[in-house]
Amino acid sequence: MEHLQYQLKLLQDKLGGDIEVDLSLTSIPLIKYRIPSSPNPFISQSCDLDCFSFDALGTTPCKWNNEINEPCNPNCGDSLDFIRAKNSWGRKESSLIFGTETTASKYYIISGTDIKMNPEATAMLVSNPIQCQEGDGQFIFRYWTSPGVSIQICTRRFGSLMKDFTWCSGNVTIGDPGPINLIIPGSIMYNFELVLLAKGFNFDAFGSRGGIAIIDDIMYKASSVQNCANIPHIDPPPILPKTTCTQLSCEFEEDDQCIESLKYSGFWRYSDEEPLGNLHTGIRIPYKGSFIYARGPGTKFYKINNVNINRQVAFEFCLYAPGDGANLEIWGTIINSNETLLYSSNNIEHSNHQWTCQRLIFHPNNYTSIEFRAKKLPSQFSYVGLDGFKVLDPMTQQNLCSNDIVNLL
Repeated sequence: MEHLQYQLKLLQDKLGGDIEVDLSLTSIPLIKYRIPSSPNPFISQSCDLDCFSFDALGTTPCKWNNEINEPCNPNCGDSLDFIRAKNSWGRKESSLIFGTETTASKYYIISGTDIKMNPEATAMLVSNPIQCQEGDGQFIFRYWTSPGVSIQICTRRFGSLMKDFTWCSGNVTIGDPGPINLIIPGSIMYNFELVLLAKGFNFDAFGSRGGIAIIDDIMYKASSVQNCANIPHIDPPPILPKTTCTQLSCEFEEDDQCIESLKYSGFWRYSDEEPLGNLHTGIRIPYKGSFIYARGPGTKFYKINNVNINRQVAFEFCLYAPGDGANLEIWGTIINSNETLLYSSNNIEHSNHQWTCQRLIFHPNNYTSIEFRAKKLPSQFSYVGLDGFKVLDPMTQQNLCSNDIVNLL
């Protein structure tokens, strides 16, 4: 108890501001311990695990518990506890320790030490038991961690050993203070507990030792936690890299970054409203504003290099090829492979002076190049136009490179 008081006083002094921790011997504000011999009741709905005041006097009790401490010999059990504190710590101290001036207010919980601990020493917060989880769940919370301290969220079958987890996330501490919105993959068709696990209290540099973890505003969401239907988890497809959107999503307007790849190609950008070329084999109308074109004779190339496609996508492009012999081919090249023909316009109606939009399915690959070839244009009066490059989800038809999505990348 006296050692705990000493550690709390050090943390309080280190964090500064108006932080308050009850340091009396008779009222240490520990989040209660989990007692295996007298288990807590199962929750009846997911929001039972929402926790904002952490057992402060006069508030709804939180259905979370500290894990019982065990020494690190021979294997590390739980070593530190989460303690309730209130009021904001110092902004200057926050920026120095956590890399952000944003602080918590009102009540939150804190765990930490100024002693360099075993790298596997942990502070574990354990939920009341959950009968089951229907489908995927969501676990949301805010956090502050000092350098080296990481936080994982795990599931543990009810009654299992302390660190016998059935699933764990990776480290979720990327950009204090969050909040992190983590998917708990389901369905979970057995009794289990959620475990918040902080570790890495072994920092030793620049005159500082140990580490600090602060948790606030815990929320858990699941469609059902009793009599659950077995809805399988399906991993969402990965988000396309921003660079891929820059390369493959293009309307060829002046401020589009994709037009940089035109510099060394045989295609040109056209932004006038007047028809391009003659009435028979030229481009009479734009698709939507500016477009790019190739003009004969011969074969003209437009190449996009180093395209990382990390999920299946539908690539849409719009083509204007009015004259006989005005054909387009698209070729893809993968590392250590020969180039592959992905598309040919041989079957389109060339006498129709309309833009025709086509789609290709790209499978996950790192393409060294994707090349558009206006193939063997017979004369200087032969034109091929391209515009309206889009990257879509082949199932939902969602634009994967819309401004709203790209701004999140």
